[in-house]
Amino acid sequence: MGNQSIDIEHITRSNFVDEQGPQKSRKYMAYASAYGLRVVCEGLTDPNQLQQVYAKRQQIDNEMPVPSVTNSPASNVVEADDIDGIRVSVDYDRAEQGGAVFPWSEVKNVLGDSSTVYDVPVTSVVIRFSAEDFTQMWKDKITDAVDDPNFPTGWIEEPFYAVLESARPDSTGRQKVKSDHDKRYFLPKSNTTSQGDQGLGWTPRILDLARIWSHKGWTEGDDQQLKGWSDRQKGGDWTAKRIEQRLINFFEPDLQYTGMLRDDKLMNKWRSVISRGKSQDYTSYKTFRWEDEEEWMLQT
Repeated sequence: MGNQSIDIEHITRSNFVDEQGPQKSRKYMAYASAYGLRVVCEGLTDPNQLQQVYAKRQQIDNEMPVPSVTNSPASNVVEADDIDGIRVSVDYDRAEQGGAVFPWSEVKNVLGDSSTVYDVPVTSVVIRFSAEDFTQMWKDKITDAVDDPNFPTGWIEEPFYAVLESARPDSTGRQKVKSDHDKRYFLPKSNTTSQGDQGLGWTPRILDLARIWSHKGWTEGDDQQLKGWSDRQKGGDWTAKRIEQRLINFFEPDLQYTGMLRDDKLMNKWRSVISRGKSQDYTSYKTFRWEDEEEWMLQT
């Protein structure tokens, strides 16, 4: 099962590791269909709640071989093209910006300019969120897993940080992405919509919910009560980040054990919190089964 999961056996109750393995034959991964930055900021979440955003897109309008290279004896090993196009990237980290919120209005104006690319696919995004019912479930999940009635939970504080990363969708996710974006996103660049907008030529992608951290887990902050408890445990060094990584976020397709983020209850709680108050639900989930005693396979 691998050292990553065995180390938690020192602190968890009997059968916990087995319960997080093939004993429950299905595991789930939540995802967001809000692949474009516009949809992330105008549908999935309030842009003021963004902690990090990384997005980029390169639009090549014309590409011609450089004749001097093409006609050179070295053309079999050297290639050169004269490219006419534009590359746009978005790189935002709230901590590096001194706590300033993501300037979506200004970014939107820049993207909407005719000289840029209208929208950019998100590579990864971190969303801050707070909800009392989610916090309570987080505490309940961890205390149920840890074999100690005196396990401290005061370190579990809001806000939480959901890390979503670009991934390939299954067939259901592919259709959801298409339905949650304007038609032009997936039209070839040579096509236009009825409003005269050029197709963007995107390939459907989704944003997998890869990890969630409490505030202490995200910032790798210390807590004296948790440190005192950790010092009494075999293996030691049970920081907030390490506990949440092992008990909540752990997922390796070729290992039987998975973290509780792949449970249906915790996954669906996150989905309900993120979509709460929204006119449209941009979240869904992928299903995994343990196949042939080898790995968790995505069900398509």
